[in-house]
Amino acid sequence: MTKLLLFFFLTAFSFPQNTTAPLYYKTDKNLDEQINNIIKELKLDEDFDVGEDGIEQISFAVIDLDGNEPVISGFNYSNFIYPASVYKIYVAAEVLHQISGGKYKLNDEYIVRAPNAVDKTKEISFDPRALLNDGDTVTINYLLDLMITRSDNSAANCLIDIAGRTQINKMIEEYNWQGSEVTRKFLNRKFEDPDYVTIRGTETSALHTADFLYKIEKKGVNQSMGKHANESSTRQAA
Repeated sequence: MTKLLLFFFLTAFSFPQNTTAPLYYKTDKNLDEQINNIIKELKLDEDFDVGEDGIEQISFAVIDLDGNEPVISGFNYSNFIYPASVYKIYVAAEVLHQISGGKYKLNDEYIVRAPNAVDKTKEISFDPRALLNDGDTVTINYLLDLMITRSDNSAANCLIDIAGRTQINKMIEEYNWQGSEVTRKFLNRKFEDPDYVTIRGTETSALHTADFLYKIEKKGVNQSMGKHANESSTRQAA
C-alpha cells in the first residue's frame, strides 16, 4: 500500500528561514510533474487574495514512503504562512520531550489562568469535555489531549507556558526548521507576555511540517510524541 505524507498551506511573507529539503530525501521528476499537473488542474497554482495578509500562494508537500528511501515532492513547499493550529504539533513535541527528560509527568497538575483560557466555543461541538476556565485544575496529559484531539486553543496556551517558547524554539533549531519558531500564543496581542507583544506571528512551511511528520513516522522526533498521538487517536475513535 502506498504511504504518503502530505501537507499544504496558503503562504506568503519572507523572513530568515530554512527552505532547503534535508539530504536524506530523494527527488523524483515524474512525481514532481504529476503533482504540478494536479495543482494546475485544480487551479491551486494561482495567487490568492487573503485580505490583510495580502497575496498568497499554496505550499504543498508530499513524502513518498514506499521505497527504501523517502522521496519528497510538492508545490512551493518551502513557502511560509501563519499555520493556524498546525503549530500545536511543535508545542506538543517539546512538552513530551520535557516529560521524557523527567522535568514533568503526564499526571502533573496545572492550574489554568487567564488570559490563557480563550475558547468560547468547542472546535468539535459534540466533544463532551467542558471548555477550560480560569482556575480549573487539570493534568498536563489532559491539556495535551485537548490540544491535539480538539485543537483547543486554551490548552495550547497553557502548554506553551509549560514548555516555554525558548525551549520549543531550541527544538525547532535542532531539527533545522528555522522560520517555524513558535512566537505567539493563541490570543490577542494585548494579552501576550511582554517579550512577545510586538514579535512577528508564528509561521511554518509545508516542508517543515511534512518533515516533522516524517520524523514522527521514523521515530526521529521524541518517541513519546508518536505514542501519545496514537493513544489520543484511539481514545477519540472509541
